[in-house]
Formats: sequence, C-alpha cells, structure tokens
Amino acid sequence: MRIDPGRKRSRSISLTPLIDVVFLLLVFFMLASTFLKYSGLDLAAAKTGATATAHGTVIVLKVLGEGRLELDGAETPADGLEAALAAAATGADDATVAIQPGEAATVQDIATAVETARRAPVASVVVVR
Repeated sequence: MRIDPGRKRSRSISLTPLIDVVFLLLVFFMLASTFLKYSGLDLAAAKTGATATAHGTVIVLKVLGEGRLELDGAETPADGLEAALAAAATGADDATVAIQPGEAATVQDIATAVETARRAPVASVVVVR
C-alpha cells in the first residue's frame, strides 16, 4: 500500500514586516536629520553680450587661494580685508570691488571674499574671470 505524503504547502512571504521596518527607518532618519537653513550668496550672472563699463572706482581683489589675497596688486591679510577695502574706497561713492579668482582659489575662499567685500562700504561687488 502506497501512502502519498501530503502536498507541501508553500508559505507565502508576508511583506508587512518589511513595510514596518522601512517605515521605522524612514521615521528614524527624518528625526535624526537636521533641518538647518543654509545661507547662500545672491549672485547674478551677466547678460549675454553685455559690456563692462566702469562708472566709478574699480578695486581689484584677487583671491589666490589658501587664504592669500591681493588688493590692487598688494598682498592683503584676510582678517584686514574689510578695513583695506574701506581705505581703498575712501572718497569714492560708487566704488566697485571686482573679485578675480585665482587658479588655486576654492569656492569657500571666493565666498568669504564676497561676503567680506559686501560688508565694506562699497557700491557693488562683482566676480570676474
């Protein structure tokens, strides 16, 4: 006499625990992340075909990188840049600071120079190539 072993029942895989784990991970990462507002610089690109015209005093600030700066050809320390810009713009109500990045200049060096120049008493700050 032959006895058939019963059909093997295949168990279906439940996705409910997987969905629960994904939901818990989502909640964890949402609560663990920081929601800081990062500050940005407002920069406007020049229009195509625009010509550069200087109506006032132009102060050239070269950002050489690694914290080195040149203001109108003279080496200037980064911590004294605002005072040097104020001295260079003395007597000119429409002074413009033209920031020229060097080969070794990082984005952070340029951003620091732009923010420092905006605190100085100058009419405008532009970044040139």
